[in-house]
Amino acid sequence: MTFIARFILFIVFPLSQAQPVSVDEIKMLRDSDLTTATTLAERVYSESTDPKQRAQYGEQWLLCLYAADPELPAMELAKHVVDEALSSDQWVIASNVVRQSVNRLIDLKAWDDVLYWQTKTGDWHAKDTLLNGQKAELSNGFGRAAFLQGHFKEASNFYERALNFGKEKPSEMLVSIQVGLGAACAQQGEYDRATSAFLSAVDLNKQLGLPVNPTILMNIGSLYFYLEQWEKAVSFLEQAAAATDPSNTDSLASIYSNIGAVYAGMGDLDKAFQYYNDSYLKSLKSGKPNGNVLNNMGVLLRDWGRFDEALERFESAAAIYGDQAAFDKVAVAYKNMGETLMRKGDFAKARILLRQSYELYADNDLRPKRLELFPVLIENLENLGDFEQAFQMMKEFVSLQKEDETSKARERIAALESAVELAKKESQLAESERDRALQASSIANLKTNETWQKSILLVLFAAALLLVIVVAIQYRQVRFKSRANEILATKNVHIEKQAEELAALNQELQRQSVEDALTGLKNRRYLTEFMRHEAPKVAREMKQSDSEQMLLIIADIDHFKRVNDVFGHHVGDHVLRFFADVLRGCKRESDVVVRWGGEEFLWVCRGAKVDDGPELCERVRAKLRHNSVSTSGDAVPISCSLGFAPYPLRNSPDQGWEWSLKLADHAMYQAKREGRDGWFGFGEGQQEITNTYGRLDVDKLEKEGKLRRLASPRFGVA
Repeated sequence: MTFIARFILFIVFPLSQAQPVSVDEIKMLRDSDLTTATTLAERVYSESTDPKQRAQYGEQWLLCLYAADPELPAMELAKHVVDEALSSDQWVIASNVVRQSVNRLIDLKAWDDVLYWQTKTGDWHAKDTLLNGQKAELSNGFGRAAFLQGHFKEASNFYERALNFGKEKPSEMLVSIQVGLGAACAQQGEYDRATSAFLSAVDLNKQLGLPVNPTILMNIGSLYFYLEQWEKAVSFLEQAAAATDPSNTDSLASIYSNIGAVYAGMGDLDKAFQYYNDSYLKSLKSGKPNGNVLNNMGVLLRDWGRFDEALERFESAAAIYGDQAAFDKVAVAYKNMGETLMRKGDFAKARILLRQSYELYADNDLRPKRLELFPVLIENLENLGDFEQAFQMMKEFVSLQKEDETSKARERIAALESAVELAKKESQLAESERDRALQASSIANLKTNETWQKSILLVLFAAALLLVIVVAIQYRQVRFKSRANEILATKNVHIEKQAEELAALNQELQRQSVEDALTGLKNRRYLTEFMRHEAPKVAREMKQSDSEQMLLIIADIDHFKRVNDVFGHHVGDHVLRFFADVLRGCKRESDVVVRWGGEEFLWVCRGAKVDDGPELCERVRAKLRHNSVSTSGDAVPISCSLGFAPYPLRNSPDQGWEWSLKLADHAMYQAKREGRDGWFGFGEGQQEITNTYGRLDVDKLEKEGKLRRLASPRFGVA
C-alpha cells in the first residue's frame, strides 16, 4: 500500500473513531500491506469488549502473525480467540482457528500444543453447529499430526473419523484423507486395509477428473509387494511409471527400484538387476544418486559370486550415504562389504569394515541393526581365531537382546525338562537293578535241588549281589539328590541375579522417564513434578518472610530449523547437545536446567531476583559468542533468544508458576520479534496485579504499571 493510501486509511479510521475497521478491510490489507493489517487487527482486537467482535478480529490478527513469522506459534492468542468464538457461538471461526493453529504446530513439531487442541475439540465431532466438512478438516489435521509423531493407530482412527464426515461428496480433501489412512494402515502392517484406502483415493481422483497420482499408484504397488501379489505389484508400479513425467527422473528412479525389488521377490534376478541398473541411471540424471539401489545391486552380484563387482557397488553406496550424512545406511553398506569379503575369505579386511559398521550403529543408537550385525561379527572373529574377542561380542550380543525373555523362558523349560528326564532315567536304572536281583534270586531257587553247599553258596552269592545292587541304587539316589540340589542352587542364584537385574532395570527406566535421552538434561516431566513440590514452598516462604524468589528463564535456539535443513538432523542433534552443555556451564549449583521441548530449554534459578536475569542471560550469550559447533570443517555459529520472569511476583503472589512461565515465554518471543540473539524480561511493577483469569495481556499490564520490562542493550527498552 502506498503512503497516500495508508494516510487516507488512518484519516477514515482514526484511533478515536467509534466505528472500527471492518474484517473485510483487514483481509484486503493482509495481501497488500501485512504490517498495517497486523497493527489494525491487533488494535481493534484489543479495544473491542464484545466477544463476537474479538473472535472475528482475533482470527484476522492471528492470520497476520502467521503470515509474518513462519516460526511463531502464537498459541496463547489462538486459545483466547477460540474461547471467545465459542462463547459467542461462532463455531466456524473456532474451527478455522484450531485448524490453522494445528497446521502451524505440526510444522513446528509442537506436539504438546497439538495435544491441547485434541483435548479441547474432543467432543466437537458431535456438535451440530459445525459442518461435516469442517469436522473432516479438523480430524484430518489431527490424523496428520499423529502420523508424524509415529502414533499410527491413533492416526488411522482420526482419518476414519474424517472419512465419515467427508464422504458426502468427492473432494480433494477426501483424497488426502484416504491417502493418509492408507499410509497409517501400512505402517501398522494392515496391508489389505491400506491397499483398499489407496485404491479408493485412485477412484476419487478419477471421479474428480484429476490426473492419476503416480505416488498413490506406487504406494499400491509397494503394498502388493508386501502382500507378495507380484503381478499386481508390477502392474501398478508400471502404471506409476507411465503416469510420471519423463523429466521427473527422481520419481522414476524410485519406481524402477521398487519394480526391481518385486522381480527379486519373484526370483527373476536378471530382470531385478536390469531395473536396479535403470533406477541408478535415472538417479544419476536427477543429480541424486541412489545408494539403496547400488546396495541392492551389490547383494545380487554377491549372490552370483561376482564379489569384486559387488564390493564396487557397496563402496559407491557408502560414499553416497556419507555425502547425505545417512550414517545408519553407511553402516549397512560397510556390513555388506564385510560379508562379501568373508565370502572371499579375506577375514582381516572384513574385520575392519564390520567394526566400522558396529561403531556407526552404536554412535547412532541403532540397537536392532546392531543385533543383526553381531552374528556376522562373531563368525568373522571365529574365522580369524580370535575367540576371546568373539566371546566378548557374544556377551554383549546377549545383553542387548530385547527379545531375550522368550529365549530365557525356553532355556528354563529345557533345564527343567532335563532334570525330569534325569530323574526318570535314574528311576529306570533302579528298577532295572531290582529286576536283575529278582532274576538272580529266581536262578538260585531253581538250583535248590543241587547240593546243599551249592545252594548255600548261591544264596549267599545272590544276597551279596543284592546288597551290591541296593548300595548302587542308594549311591545313585544320593548322586541324584546332590545333582538336584545343585540345579536348585543354580536356579536360586539365577533368580536372585534376575531380581537384581530387574531392580537395576526399574531404576534405569525411572531415570530415563525424567531425563532427555539426547542432551542428558532433565525433561519436562521432571520439572513439572519438581515445581509441583517446590513452587508452593517458595510462594509460602515469600509470604511469610519476603524471602528470595526463583527466576524462570526460557532459552530458544535461533534459526534451529534452518540448521536442520542446511546441515542435516545429525548436526541439529549436535547443536542441541552443545547448547545443553553451554547451559550446564552457566547454571549455578542450586539451579535446574531442563529441555522443555524441541530447541527450547528452561532454566530455573532458585534464590534469584529479576534483576539477576540480565547477568545470567548475558552469561549464556557470551559463551555462545566464543564457541561454535563444527561440522565437516565448517563452524556453525549459534545464538539464542531468552526471556525471563520471577516466581512468584511480589505484586501478584497468588498467580501460579505457570503464569510466570507464560510471562517468560512472552518475553522470549519478544526477543525473537526484535531480531533474536538477545533477551527480554519482566518483573514486578508498582501496582498490584489482580486476578487475570488466566489471560496474559502483557502490554496492558505494563502500561498500567503492573509489570516492569527489562531488555538487552542491543534492543533497548521501548
